[in-house]
Amino acid sequence: MMTEVLTSTVAGLRVRRAGQGHPLLLLHGWAMSGAVFGELLSNPPSGLELIAIDLPGHGGSTASAEDSLSVWTERIETTIRELELPSWSLLGWSLGGMLALQLAGRGNVNPERLLLVSTTPRFTVAEDWSAGLPLPQLRAMQRDLKRAFRPTLEGFFQLLFAADEINRERYRQIARFAVGPDLLPDEGSAADGLRILQREDLRPLVEAIPVPTLVLHGDCDEVIPVAAGEWLAANLPAARLERFPRVGHAPFFSSPGIFLRLVGDFCR
Repeated sequence: MMTEVLTSTVAGLRVRRAGQGHPLLLLHGWAMSGAVFGELLSNPPSGLELIAIDLPGHGGSTASAEDSLSVWTERIETTIRELELPSWSLLGWSLGGMLALQLAGRGNVNPERLLLVSTTPRFTVAEDWSAGLPLPQLRAMQRDLKRAFRPTLEGFFQLLFAADEINRERYRQIARFAVGPDLLPDEGSAADGLRILQREDLRPLVEAIPVPTLVLHGDCDEVIPVAAGEWLAANLPAARLERFPRVGHAPFFSSPGIFLRLVGDFCR
């Protein structure tokens, strides 16, 4: 039986809620929305209430005036406060994972547990950081976004999956609920998100985040290499890593059963 998903807007951000129990907030990745967690929301783990928040300018959320990780984080903090949750945990995927690190590192709101899915502290390559995307590749995405917005987003969505990870029918099924035309970000917010990914480096924050953390990462991730997840698990004070063999950037799409079990066990 499918669980009912309730939708509302809290402090300008769209919120989807389903299930009962300990609240687990979900932050999605670049150019997506909380709809990517649709299957999880329809079948939440026992003892958890899932709360998916659309990032600024994505899905049903209003856009922000600045392309700043701090500004986006402040807006999410405001929404969390207005939800008035006595205790809660936080899951961030990809860009949402960077926001989760920022939220935990700032200390203005305090998750009980942290789950980082396909997350990196730094998205682009640097002299001392090889587990990232080469800057010319990101700049090419920025150019393509201006020239052909929809085809660029479709091409990025295809990158989420490793070769032979899912079949064609499963891909179409996921695309229907996760990235419909009414779920796309506005062009300005998509560009803002790429600029955030280009310039943010959260490595200085990591060692000061004491929250118990579960890092989940696909071995065949072509967007954020698994080495980034390994680094997070090694440098966060209270973290462990769960790897998904032969899985790309979105393990909750291709391995939903295993993903839900790991999430439920960790949060309980």
